[in-house]
Amino acid sequence: MKKCIHCSTELKDTAQFCSVCGKAQGSVACPACGASNRAGAKFCTGCGGTLEPVQEIRMYAQTYVEGNVYAAGDFVTGDKIVYQAPPSRSDEREWLALQDLVRKVQHSWIEDVLEGSLHNVLQVELGFEAVRSWDMVLNIPKQEDRAVQPGESIADIFDGAGRSLLILGEPGAGKTTTLLEIARALVERAEADRNAPIPVVLNLSSWQEGTLQEWLVKELVERYQVSEVYANKWVEVWELVVLLDGLDEVRQEHRAACVEAINKFLTTSHPAGIAVCCRTGDYEEIGILLRLSRAISLKPLALQQVDQYLVAAGSKLATLRAALQQDQVLQDLIRTPLMLSVMSLAYQETAPDDLAADTQRLKRPEGRYHHIFRAYVDRMFTRVGPPRREAFDKAKLIHYLSWLARETSSRNWTVFSADSVINARIPYSSAGRVLAVLLYWGFFLGVLVIPSVGASLALPPFWCLTILLVFLAIWCSKYFVLALDAVFDGILCTMAERRVRRRLAAQDVFPMDYEAFFAQAVGRILLQKVGSDYQFIHQMLREYFASLSPAQGEG
Repeated sequence: MKKCIHCSTELKDTAQFCSVCGKAQGSVACPACGASNRAGAKFCTGCGGTLEPVQEIRMYAQTYVEGNVYAAGDFVTGDKIVYQAPPSRSDEREWLALQDLVRKVQHSWIEDVLEGSLHNVLQVELGFEAVRSWDMVLNIPKQEDRAVQPGESIADIFDGAGRSLLILGEPGAGKTTTLLEIARALVERAEADRNAPIPVVLNLSSWQEGTLQEWLVKELVERYQVSEVYANKWVEVWELVVLLDGLDEVRQEHRAACVEAINKFLTTSHPAGIAVCCRTGDYEEIGILLRLSRAISLKPLALQQVDQYLVAAGSKLATLRAALQQDQVLQDLIRTPLMLSVMSLAYQETAPDDLAADTQRLKRPEGRYHHIFRAYVDRMFTRVGPPRREAFDKAKLIHYLSWLARETSSRNWTVFSADSVINARIPYSSAGRVLAVLLYWGFFLGVLVIPSVGASLALPPFWCLTILLVFLAIWCSKYFVLALDAVFDGILCTMAERRVRRRLAAQDVFPMDYEAFFAQAVGRILLQKVGSDYQFIHQMLREYFASLSPAQGEG
């Protein structure tokens, strides 16, 4: 047995890479002077020259089991990404584009989503600072699972996994929050180090088919306004840490293909790191393992943790705490961070008799979560809201949110905007192209009649020739029909968009004043902003709204 020259882990004598830190073993010869250097070194210790990049940039951990047979309880294959730093970012324009991407991730996902989470809202409401305290279990293939210690940060776990991690948990367990904690740590590093890899957060719900590379490029262009040239380059070479939320939100019939696309991406491209989130049950049903290094499972909250939280909240949650100590159903429901936050907001300062009536309804198995989310929504309309006049009453806002939940669910959108809702209902039309072609040939006919018109108007030959040449130049331009097409399409799309908005408003499913609608829903903590887009506070809340019939949506 030999030891890793970087971290002293015991390795097989034939190992070329460490199974823990992932770094190359052995030495490399300088092409200029022939001196021996430590594997992975960037500069020669003999002559100071730049060494050739390491050719073997990917390896599979020793824990990989041949034949796709895995030990019980393993969620990933154990494959590692051996990170190789990209060349120094000397291109100032590209570096500025990367910094713009960092700012967008910081604004959209850290400030809007992570810091605007129910957990943080609840801390403001209750007036105390609570530490997220759910337990995590680390799964390393062919090794015994171990509990993550309280002092270990998720960023350290991600680094220890070679930036190759699967995050599992039940609905509401805190998977997205855990993913965004990784994103926050990576954003801080990218702001401090010009050459640090850049995190990018994306939701897999929009993936349907094709390679993951193609989907990543499309998402970078559409979600983050990255140029297609840079997007293609960054996806291929060590620039991005890809943080993928919502594997369970991919349509069920596409999930296995999505896992295969991720695995193929990891063998053909070179991400600087990757993390994937999925509900535990949905992941186990797929039947294919992700080729990632490690997995963490987010465990349900212990009742002691819940009780400590409620005690810290003081009198505002005293009634909920008292009911919890006597009610097994409440104890079962409150054991995820989401449900703890939802129930704390829904039942803060609730009278004992009112809570007792609610707990009696919760004892019926059907619709328990439905009833809790209804209590939460009701509470959001009685709490002190934003200091502004609201455009919609409670019944109307719930009615619109119910339609929006069904619409986004049917289209498998997690993040959406008013434009995406409207544009999805505009049928493709070739009218703009038809008008452009007609005008194009109109110019051609104009070229034919110019001489006779000029003769009838007794114009000098010079002016007739000049007008003729101008018409010919325009007509021959390859951009002419494209420009006409764009102009007509823009006009027709604007007209179609207005028609769709008027039709949806006439059907009373989506308001004309959608800006006021979104602002009010965000203020009532039913939606949250994601940059310039929106999403429901949680998928379980969207499922509640989608389950409402139009009559229920009216309140």
